[in-house]
Amino acid sequence: MRNVTLICVFLVAFGYGCVKKTELDVVKNKVEQLEFENYKLSREVAFLSERLVQLEAMCAPEPEPEVDLASMSVADRIRRVAKQEGYQYPEKLVRLAKCESGLNPHAKLVNRRERSYGVFQINLKAHRHITRAQATDVEWATRWSIERIRMQGFRDWKICSRKMRLR
Repeated sequence: MRNVTLICVFLVAFGYGCVKKTELDVVKNKVEQLEFENYKLSREVAFLSERLVQLEAMCAPEPEPEVDLASMSVADRIRRVAKQEGYQYPEKLVRLAKCESGLNPHAKLVNRRERSYGVFQINLKAHRHITRAQATDVEWATRWSIERIRMQGFRDWKICSRKMRLR
């Protein structure tokens, strides 16, 4: 009892009020328990993080096998990009490219009104941010064309889209 009184006097002197020794022991035990639980949790988090890395490595999709684009036809390259982009009408793209350029990636139409290049005959006068190299790259031009079609339909290809009734 004398120890409890001394602790009370000490605590009161420093403005903390008086608590019983048993309450101090309870608080001390709780702090020790929480520190131990924190230690256990940090070890568990480290274990789970390591396991997550292992599982992600196991579940990662296998990389797409390298494809020799030079051995693929232009139509197959267009279909491949359409599939990668989740475009559900790859045959429309192939038909459009066939109409625009005969599936020739080096096709060009240059006159006073336009400078069009590639399988989709991208007009560089109308799209000044696009380079000739991009327009003649089948994969790049296909991705660009899919994006344009998704945004505004076949508006950039008026003649061929009318001729083929593309909508």
